[in-house]
Amino acid sequence: MKNDKNQTFSPEEKIAHFLMLNASEMPDLGVLDGRMKAILFFFNEARINKSDMYSDFATELLEELFEILSVVQISADFKSGLCGIGWGVEYLIFNRYVAVHEDICADFDKKIKQYFIRKEYSGIGLEHGLLGILLYLVFRFENRKESLTPSERRFYTTFISQIFCELQHDTGAISNLLQEADNSRFDNRMLMIYSKWEFPLLIWSVGRCAANDIAKKKAVRLIIDILSQLDGDSLPKSPVNTALLLHAFRSLSQLNVPAITAVIDTLCRKYRIEEKKIEQQTPDKQFFKFDIQL
Repeated sequence: MKNDKNQTFSPEEKIAHFLMLNASEMPDLGVLDGRMKAILFFFNEARINKSDMYSDFATELLEELFEILSVVQISADFKSGLCGIGWGVEYLIFNRYVAVHEDICADFDKKIKQYFIRKEYSGIGLEHGLLGILLYLVFRFENRKESLTPSERRFYTTFISQIFCELQHDTGAISNLLQEADNSRFDNRMLMIYSKWEFPLLIWSVGRCAANDIAKKKAVRLIIDILSQLDGDSLPKSPVNTALLLHAFRSLSQLNVPAITAVIDTLCRKYRIEEKKIEQQTPDKQFFKFDIQL
C-alpha cells in the first residue's frame, strides 16, 4: 500500500483498502455482493500484483467463511448462498489460487439438491433460479470429472438432466433472457459471471454439459429449442454482448448442429465488423475461465 500523501490510489487499491477494513463484517456471504466476492477480488489482485499480503488476507477470509457456514444455515441460491459460494471455491481451485486435499463442497451438493427438489429456487435466472444451480454443477463436474466415482457421476448426470427438463418446460422464460442487458460499464477485471446479460451464460452452461456428455441428447434438444427463438432482431447490438454470445456459441461448435453453425457464422461476421470496438471493451483474455480465449 502507498504511504506517500502525494500519491493517488488506483480504483483497485481503493477497493482493497475498503474491503480489508470491512470484509469480515459483511452480512452477505455470497459471490455477487458479499464476502465470497471479496475473496475472489483479493485472490485475483494478489496474482496480478504478486502480493502475498492480498493472498494471505483472502485465505483468512475463506477460512472464516467456512467456519461461519459450519454453524449457520443460508440459502442455496447463487446470489448470496451455497451455489455462488461453491462456484467461487471451484473457480479458485481450477485457477490454482488454493490447493485442497479434500472435497470441501461435498456437503453443498446435498443441500443444493434439496433446494432444487423443494423448488425453493425462483425462475430460471442466475441469482435465484435454475441457471445458478446449473452453473455450479457444471463447474463442479469440470473440476472433478477425472476423479469422480460412478455414483458421483450418476448424481451430476441425473441432477443436470432434471434441470434440463425444467428448462424445457419453460422455454417462454428463456426467451425473456434474450432481451439484451447493458454491459457498457463492464469491468475488464471482473469475471464473466458478473455480466448483466444471462443469456450467453445459459448457452455456455448447457453447451459444456453436452461437451462433457452429460445428458447430451437433452442438452442438444434444449439448445435447438433456444435457437428457434433467435432471429436477426435477437442478435446483440453492443460489441461486448456480441463477443459474449459468440464465445458462448463457439463452445457448441463441436456438436456439428447446422442451426448452431449458422448462428456462429452470423455472429462471426458481426464480430469481425466490430472487432476493434470489442477489443477495447471486452474483459481480458478469458470469459469463462475453462476453454474460452480471445
